Amino acid sequence: MESVIAAAMQLGVGGIFGVMWWTERRDRVAAEAERKEQETRLTSVEADRMVLLDVVRENTEAVTALREAFAHVTPAENQR
Repeated sequence: MESVIAAAMQLGVGGIFGVMWWTERRDRVAAEAERKEQETRLTSVEADRMVLLDVVRENTEAVTALREAFAHVTPAENQR
């Protein structure tokens, strides 16, 4: 970076503007890469959340079915 600044100083105002553009461009590229990484991570988290919700839904249905099945069992049958 220091060599870039030294070279820019030799080029004058145009060089300074070039360095400013270069650093801004570098920062923009890094920010875009970070945004894409976060979007990918968010998509993955959303998929995991949907899988977990499906599991909870299926378990709830299973527990409800068991409760309904055992609701018809008389207390005498329950003690066996």
